[in-house]
Amino acid sequence: MLQILEALERPWFVSGSSALFALRTGGFGFKFAENFVTRNSEKLSDTHKQWMSLLDADMDFTVLFHDKEDQAAKYRQVSALCNSTSKLRCSRSFPDGGSSVVWEKGEPGKMNFGMWGAFRNGTDRVTINGIANYDYDMPWSRLFPTKYAKFHTSWIRVPNDFMWAFSHFRPYSVPAPPNASVDTRQVEYGMGCIEMAYPKFLLQSAGVPASRPINAFPDSDPYEEIRRIESSMVRCARCLESVGCASFTSCFT
Repeated sequence: MLQILEALERPWFVSGSSALFALRTGGFGFKFAENFVTRNSEKLSDTHKQWMSLLDADMDFTVLFHDKEDQAAKYRQVSALCNSTSKLRCSRSFPDGGSSVVWEKGEPGKMNFGMWGAFRNGTDRVTINGIANYDYDMPWSRLFPTKYAKFHTSWIRVPNDFMWAFSHFRPYSVPAPPNASVDTRQVEYGMGCIEMAYPKFLLQSAGVPASRPINAFPDSDPYEEIRRIESSMVRCARCLESVGCASFTSCFT
């Protein structure tokens, strides 16, 4: 899929939760969650079922097109490239035979890849199209030039100021508000370091309670789990930064 995106010769970045996995742990957190749920699906506790909500089974990309005609032409190119490989299939048609959604071939539960459009608006704005059910603008300098992030053994692109961008991306939902003036939804991924780099589900997945008082565990030390997880997150962030990958290092400085 990444080869198809590069072949389009248009700027793009990952705009969904997969990018946050890449920024936190080089994408390996996603792989751990997938393996954990597969191995333990019949005996998961309510706490560990937190992981299941992370498995969107999709990866969203935002692609910067010249205009609507260019978008349609590039989706036709995606369809042609998709049909030329045995590993992917196109499952949703765009006008004129193009595809904006691509699936991995294989058993149910494989990843799907969704492409959303964006258009340059003047010299300093980008109009995000489609995903929120209405168009909205973001500053060009917050999104481009993109940065590289590690996702397992691959590289993906993320917004230039990814902390700001993910704190402001509008969510997808059904039903959706018709315009920004009546949109009361929360942003998709939270805001700032606490909600994105160090979200509470990481603590809860290790058994640290979300709301029970800390002294409700006389025979254990939940703070020890907090310190262990935080140390791991710091090491991941610094390791990613050391090899030129985007990460949440600034959140732990």
